[in-house]
Amino acid sequence: MIENHYKQVLETALLCSSEPMSINELSRLYGDEVTPENIITWLNELQNDWSEKGMELVNIATGWRFQSRLSMREYLDRLTVEKPPKYSRAVLETLAIIAYRQPVTRGEIEEIRGVTVSTQIVKQLEDRGWIEVIGHKDTIGRPALYATTKQFLDDMSIPNLQSLPALEDGVIVDQIAQQVINPKYSRAVLETLAIIAYRQPVTRGEIEEIRGVTVSTQIVKQLEDRGWIEVIGHKDTIGRPALYATTKQFLDDMSIPNLQSLPALEDGVIVDQIAQQVINFEQATQDEVVIETSHEEIQTMPEDDDSKDFGQTNNPDTEEKNLGND
Repeated sequence: MIENHYKQVLETALLCSSEPMSINELSRLYGDEVTPENIITWLNELQNDWSEKGMELVNIATGWRFQSRLSMREYLDRLTVEKPPKYSRAVLETLAIIAYRQPVTRGEIEEIRGVTVSTQIVKQLEDRGWIEVIGHKDTIGRPALYATTKQFLDDMSIPNLQSLPALEDGVIVDQIAQQVINPKYSRAVLETLAIIAYRQPVTRGEIEEIRGVTVSTQIVKQLEDRGWIEVIGHKDTIGRPALYATTKQFLDDMSIPNLQSLPALEDGVIVDQIAQQVINFEQATQDEVVIETSHEEIQTMPEDDDSKDFGQTNNPDTEEKNLGND
């Protein structure tokens, strides 16, 4: 009975705390009455107790905390009017290189990316609290050595750097960035987008008939938030369902001038083939990325001068100095 009470004290403290709490901090709740091992046991039990609820108990770099599950984000986002901060591809690539190669100098980052790293990029990451200077390299000029922070680990909901996805030797900078930055949408989202692109204007019910499964509100919201689809009217039938179509933003992001430029589609193809015709996210959206953390979704802005293709010199007016390929 006393153990249940102690576990309840632990749960209450974590729910009321605005910051993650370490084992040492949690131990202060009990004085000398319990051991750290007892606390860890109760924490694991609490994780199981909350396994089917909208919140979860996680262990991150700075301690333990309760946080909302990703599946709740769609609803919680409606309570805030603030837009998630936007970062360019160049900023996210720089962050990814620091995360995997730290400690690393600015020159070493430039060597990997093949382009200069502007002061603004470094400042954005420092202001966000994701990187910091941890020393200086013992070489000419003593350049600053950059590493990620505990804030970075907390925002990524991982306890340590060892929890980053494994990285194979010899990968190029784009693959490094992909390990930290996941630009992929679910298959359901991509199929829905493809059907709208080829069958527009189309209702949600018609999409479901083609896909053979229900199209959730979350799927539609993701595509609307991304700026790829919009409601252009309502079908003159029972319930007057909304008619969806793609947007100019969709055309811009797919680098096509109009819908007639979509690949030709043969009659009778299945939905999987429709999706393949319009979406190859390893190429078509390589200039757009999304970071998902436990509390926010951060979307990048369109490419800027700091994030051109590596090794290109086609534009003589670019602000970057090309340093060559990897």
